[in-house]
Amino acid sequence: GKLLAIQAAVMDLTGGGDENLKPAEATLREIVLEGISSSLFLFAEDGDCLFANNAAAELTGTSVEELIKQNYHYLLSWRKSGLYAAVNRAMAGEASELVVHSLSTAGKRVDSLVECVPLKRGAEPLVLIVASDVSDPVMLVRIMPPSVNRIRLPDRPAIDRKSVV
Repeated sequence: GKLLAIQAAVMDLTGGGDENLKPAEATLREIVLEGISSSLFLFAEDGDCLFANNAAAELTGTSVEELIKQNYHYLLSWRKSGLYAAVNRAMAGEASELVVHSLSTAGKRVDSLVECVPLKRGAEPLVLIVASDVSDPVMLVRIMPPSVNRIRLPDRPAIDRKSVV
């Protein structure tokens, strides 16, 4: 019943200092960040996208290169969906989770469960966005009878009727 050890791994998602990484460390970073099924985005306080993985590009219907060019302060879909306010709260240190229903800048209908995680790089606030596609359970909630308030599919987060517009 005793805690014997705690292990943690810290990885710089911003890409800073890559030139000092050993080849094995750089490969590990690529495997971890690109191999994960969740969509990852990292934003600076000025709105610049510092990192996005392939899953993020697939979720939004665009390329990683296009995501890196975006500034969240100028994304109308984020303002309409509530994501803009959630990211700003995370920049202030408050984590949040929300279901976002929007049309991406690339024109793709996106239903996603989004977690906004506040981070720091020195004194600079950053926000890590972890998003999962929840289109299937959202669609099911929309067509289910009113008596069904929540649905959960295997390997997917639960979706409440009140979060589906």
